Amino acid sequence: MTRLLGGLANGKMVVVSEENLSSENAPDTAAHCLSALLGENCVPLRPSKPSSEGIETIRNVARVHKNHWKCLAFDVEVPDRLKPFEISGSDQSAKFSNLPRQSSDPVAIPKFQTDADKLIDYEIEMGGDAVFCVTPLEYCPHLELLQPLPSEGLNVKAACQACGSLNENWVCLHCYQVYCGRFINQHMLQHGTGMKHHLTLSFSDLSVWCYACESYIHNDALAPIKDHAQDKKFNLI
Repeated sequence: MTRLLGGLANGKMVVVSEENLSSENAPDTAAHCLSALLGENCVPLRPSKPSSEGIETIRNVARVHKNHWKCLAFDVEVPDRLKPFEISGSDQSAKFSNLPRQSSDPVAIPKFQTDADKLIDYEIEMGGDAVFCVTPLEYCPHLELLQPLPSEGLNVKAACQACGSLNENWVCLHCYQVYCGRFINQHMLQHGTGMKHHLTLSFSDLSVWCYACESYIHNDALAPIKDHAQDKKFNLI
C-alpha cells in the first residue's frame, strides 16, 4: 500500500519501525520494507492463531474509536481460529518456481511518471510554493473580534440550534452558538453572514474557518480554544 501511495509523496517516504522491535530483527525488518517498496514479493506470513492479547487490544481500540467514527462497523465478530487450507506439492512447487530470482546486482528502479508526478511538475514549473496542501492564514483582521471561552466551556456534542442536526457542527467564536455546516443545512454560514460573525470552529476536525476571508486560520490566539475543544472532544477533561 505504501508503494502504491508513493506517487502522492513524489517518491519521498520515510519508513519508521516501532521501538519495541528486537534489535536482532531490525536489519531484517528494514530489508523487507525496502524490498516491498522496490516492488518485490512480500515475505509470506506463517499461519498462526490470533493471540488473546491481540484480540483484546483490537477491541479496546475499536471501543474508543466507536465514539468518533459512526460510519465504521465495530460489532463484527472476531474469528478465534483460521480456516484450514492445504497446498499440494505440485501447486507449491509451481508457485515458488514463478517467483523472481534474486541477485546481488543493483536493482534498477523504473521511473513511472504518475498523474500526481505530472501535476507536481506542472505546479513547480508554474512557480507554486505550496504543492497540494491547504495553507491557513496566520492572521486575519477578524481575530480582533474573538471572544473568550464561556465559563461553562464548549459542548462539542451540541446539536445545531436551528435544525437539531448532530452532523458536522460548528461553533461561532464570537457568540459561541452552534450551527451545522454548509454541507448539511448551511445554518452556520447563514449565521455568520447575517450577524457578521465570521470565525467558526469545526467540532469535526477542530479547524478554524473565517467566512469573510474564505480561508482556514491558524494563530496563537486560537490555541486555548482549540486545546479546550480537543480535551472535551476526547474526554480529557
